[in-house]
Amino acid sequence: MPTIGLARTAGLEPPSRSDWITGKRNQEPMVALRREWRPFYGLINVDSRPQFSRSRSASATLLRAKASFRHPCWYSGRMPSTDYVFRAAAMSDLPLLRTWQSFPHVREWWNSNEPFNEEKLRDARVSRWIVELSGKPFAYMQDSSVHGWGEHHFGHLPAGSRGLDQYIGDPEMIGRGHGTAFIRQRMDELFAAGVPVVAVDPHPANARAITVYRKLGFRIAGVEQETPWGFILPMEARPPRRFE
Repeated sequence: MPTIGLARTAGLEPPSRSDWITGKRNQEPMVALRREWRPFYGLINVDSRPQFSRSRSASATLLRAKASFRHPCWYSGRMPSTDYVFRAAAMSDLPLLRTWQSFPHVREWWNSNEPFNEEKLRDARVSRWIVELSGKPFAYMQDSSVHGWGEHHFGHLPAGSRGLDQYIGDPEMIGRGHGTAFIRQRMDELFAAGVPVVAVDPHPANARAITVYRKLGFRIAGVEQETPWGFILPMEARPPRRFE
């Protein structure tokens, strides 16, 4: 049975492991758990199943608990939504993007150039997005063709391959799992549209980004190298079988 992390909120004591298995402290802890405890690593979905009873065997209880266990992890009592909206960037977004690019966490790995101008916005090779959650913009993403740029470190990839670049602008959204989630959603959309390879090129010293990309299925596809776009580590991901 997975370990359950609980954040204390009302001075209550969480049910012990044995209580989960045997069903002791049956009703009140379950109600209190729904009302007062916020899980940050996992959740026994007590609302979608009958309460534990003393008459059930421990093994049956464990099976029911495993079946209703929800994953991945929950942050601050809430799992990041996968319903992100990718809204086409417009010139009216420039003030917001300039603000985001002024933050240290963005400047560390993103150049300080003007985000784009009208000419760049019309470039069909690049799709630029403002990423929103519940109507609130919090990140910038662009996916671009890896062909049509002359010499390019991903120019060897099949036709239709796309390169991804992104950052979270809103500091309050960092460290809550949103980066991994919205990148995965966009990857799924690209693969579903027939894109054969998605590529990224983080700075070799950006260990956090590289870790996220590995989690998303990217593999290192070459040596560290200097390019017109900076010092990069090439990484590539191919569609999971469900998209083949």
